[in-house]
Amino acid sequence: MIPKEIIEENSVSYAKKFNIALDKDPFPWFLLSVLFGARISEKIACNTFAIFKSKRLLSPYPSFIVREAAKNLNIDLYTYYIQENINYNTLESFLVKIGKNCIKNNCENCIVKIYCVKFKS
Repeated sequence: MIPKEIIEENSVSYAKKFNIALDKDPFPWFLLSVLFGARISEKIACNTFAIFKSKRLLSPYPSFIVREAAKNLNIDLYTYYIQENINYNTLESFLVKIGKNCIKNNCENCIVKIYCVKFKS
């Protein structure tokens, strides 16, 4: 049997190579595993990952974050989009920013905490 040390010393940890904290957010590692499992070269997989990272597309959570913020602020996205004439991308970007505080229970630093159901309770 090949010793564990030899295997570890001579293998590539993509989590380490791409500075991914698996305990905090495993999604980037999952994306890399899909890319490296695809029938493309390692260089293309690395470049694709770099593009995803530069465009801040490494999290599967934006829709969850938006829903969490909308729920805590007791707002209907459709109402803001149609009645208030707010561009959906602008509204979604705002809710992602707010939602990150929601899922971290960081209510004190939230800029709209006075409107928040969660903060008031």
